[in-house]
This record gives sequence, structure tokens and C-alpha cells, in this order.
Amino acid sequence: GNIAYIASAGQNCIFRCDLAAGTTDIFAGAPSSIGGYSEGQGAEAAFNQPNSVAVGADAVFVTDTFNRRIRKITFDGAVSTLVGGGFHSKDGSASSASFLSPTDIALDGAGTMYVVDQGSHTVRKVEANGTVSTVAGNRTIGTVDGVGDAAKLAYPTSLTFTKIGGQDALVVGQINGTVRCVSSW
Repeated sequence: GNIAYIASAGQNCIFRCDLAAGTTDIFAGAPSSIGGYSEGQGAEAAFNQPNSVAVGADAVFVTDTFNRRIRKITFDGAVSTLVGGGFHSKDGSASSASFLSPTDIALDGAGTMYVVDQGSHTVRKVEANGTVSTVAGNRTIGTVDGVGDAAKLAYPTSLTFTKIGGQDALVVGQINGTVRCVSSW
């Protein structure tokens, strides 16, 4: 549509841009150079280095990097934690899974979420119910091709979806300037 959402890591908030009207407002959080953590409506919420957004059918999802969480913002501005917290990278249910430093997020055509967890050198999948699993990488730094946890990534920074030979593929950028393709998961 005509609405774009932008994560501002430096101001710890999420902006909403109405491209048709040419206006920008603060959608969630309050601009501050000091990060925080709280859930709530609009400016009542606090973020700590939100780096990326993905817009789903019913909400905007945010990588809240230094809070180690994936946050959900409904279109009316209510902010909650979808999954995450803690100080390590762990697969599991929404209540037990955690991220080390989620930096980028993307949704596939079916609405399934994929997250770059930079600090754990992995790409993680988040199901609609919040269950988290690792699809690439094994929490060990490296640049090794392989399937699933046989692959090694080196500080992945970004991801996007594309088609390669008619198949869905994730393309992952890394801090060392290399680009990796994840074609099966």
C-alpha cells in the first residue's frame, strides 16, 4: 500500500510514512538516544536499537536488537513481544525461545517470518504460533556451505527472499561482504 514503516535504531522508535499524503509520524516508541524496554500503546512502548521491520497481514514486526526480541505492533499501535528475551540463542516455543542479536526480518509469501540472529551466526524461522527453529547456521562463526546446521555463517546482517530456478530462496548478506543463498530449509 501507501504506508511504509521504518525502524530507527538511533532514535529507538518506529516511524510510519504515508506516501500518498507525504506525511511521517511516530508509530511506536518515543524518540530517544537511550534505549529501553516496555510494552504498551504507541509512545508508551520503548525499544533498544530496533533495526528492521516486516509488515504482515495483521501487524508490523520489529527486530528489537539490544532487547533481543521480536516485537509485534498492531496497526492501531499496540506493542507486545512476540518472542525473545534472555541472553542467548535458543530454539523452542514462543515462551522459551530466545535471540542473541536479531538484526533483520523478512516474511515469505505465506507469512512465515525469518530472522537474522547476527550474534549467533544463524537464520531463524518463526512460525505463526511463535515457535522458533534455526534454518541455517550452527552458532559457530564460519563460511561453510551445507544444509541446516552444517552451514556456517559469519555475522549475517540482512536477508531477503527471491526465486532461484523456480524455488524459494533466502539470500543472506554477511558483515564480511559475502552473500550466501539458503535454498532449502
